[in-house]
This record gives sequence, structure tokens and C-alpha cells, in this order.
Amino acid sequence: MSNFGKWLVLAAMTVMWLGSAACISYPNCENDDHCSEKGEYCLNGKCAQCRLDTHCGKGRRCVAGACEKIPGFCESVSDCVGKEKCRDNQCGDECLSDAECTDGKRCRNGECLSGVCSTDADCTDGQACRDGQCVAGAAQNSGGGPCDALEPVYFDFDESTLRADSRSTLQKHADCIKTKGRSLQVEGHCDDRGTEEYNLALGERRARTTRDYMVKLGAARGRLKTISYGESKPAKYGNTESVFQLNRRCEFKWQ
Repeated sequence: MSNFGKWLVLAAMTVMWLGSAACISYPNCENDDHCSEKGEYCLNGKCAQCRLDTHCGKGRRCVAGACEKIPGFCESVSDCVGKEKCRDNQCGDECLSDAECTDGKRCRNGECLSGVCSTDADCTDGQACRDGQCVAGAAQNSGGGPCDALEPVYFDFDESTLRADSRSTLQKHADCIKTKGRSLQVEGHCDDRGTEEYNLALGERRARTTRDYMVKLGAARGRLKTISYGESKPAKYGNTESVFQLNRRCEFKWQ
């Protein structure tokens, strides 16, 4: 091909490229350069405020091309409401354990409360633990004890395997079944992530795993019933990890 022919081909390709570029007009785009004048980014062929969370700045995230504030984001406790605390840039419960409470209060469902208990030993003289509360005079009048209200056991995310910290609790529960000679219902619960059907199945697996472990500890299988409530009966409402932890559990009810 002559030099003149090559020049014609090059010229034709240039015209085609320019024509193609001319067809792209805001808010349409093929890359970020087409959106740069507006300080925007190319997202699925359209200029948008953002494409990545890093385009939005601290405390904000990119949702469908628009920057929005991250719910509950905080840098200090002053950014949170009520008794919430700022942990890892997220407002959450007042407490995660008894160690975060003062003045003899105990942590229950994310709050520091007075007069709450797990056993009679947590209460003062003349009181007994009933349904998680210290009740005056109950110790002398009812003859009850730590088997009356059995504390729940908790699970990791999407797991039905028992955690190590649950096993000593279940040993106490198994001993209570043998002492009382009564039936116990094991209730499986989940946080609200996942479908309703999936969480019902996960709650059932948690309940059965818990029951089977107590049977190994000597509790009669015939005295243990299982039921799953899935996500339908949360211990607490919210979307923080501390709330999710409280809802991933098995509870125990005497029959």
C-alpha cells in the first residue's frame, strides 16, 4: 500500500474515533474521564457521584452511585445517642459485658442494669434470682435456686456448633434436669440475616446440637424437646454486631 493509501486509512480511523467519542455525552460514559468535569465517576455507563466507598470520604458509603452516611457511624461517644458507646466507628450498646458496667450493675441485653442476676449468688442477702432479677424475700419463701431460670447459650455467625464457653453452662443445665426430674424445651434462635426459611432450619440445628450435648452429659433425651423460632423472637432489636450476638442463641424453658 502506498504512503497515500496508508494516510487515507489513518485519516478514516481518526474520523471514526472522533465520531464515536462525539456520540458520548453526559451523563453517558465509558470511563471516568467522561465524568471528570463534574467530579463524578463512570458507573454502568452513567456518570454517578461514586462507584466505590473510597469516593465518598470518612463516615460515608457508596450505595447505587450515591454517597450516603453510614448508619451509626461515630468517631467519639458524642456522635451517639443516649447511653450508646462508640466502638470501631460504630455506635452500639452501652455494654458488651459486666466489666463495662459500674456501681454493681450487670450487663443485660446491652444495658447496664441494677438488680439483675444469673444465680442467687449475684443477689444480696435476703434476695433470690428469679427470671434474671433479684427479688426480695424470694430465697426464704420459695426454696428456688439457680435451676429456676436457665441462662441461654450463644453461637457464632451462621454456626450451630457449640462454643467452648457454652459447655460448662450446659453441664449445669443437664444437672438441673436430673435434679428436678422435669422436661425442658430447647429453643433455637437466630439473628435476622438470611431468609426466614434458612433461619428456621439454622435455629433447629442449634437446638438439636444443644440437646444432643446435654444428653451426652447425662440428661434424659425423653425430657428434652426442641423447637426453632428462627429470627421471629429476637432478644433485642437492632443491626449492630452486639445485637446479632444476643440473638444467636438457644434458650431453655421448663415444661
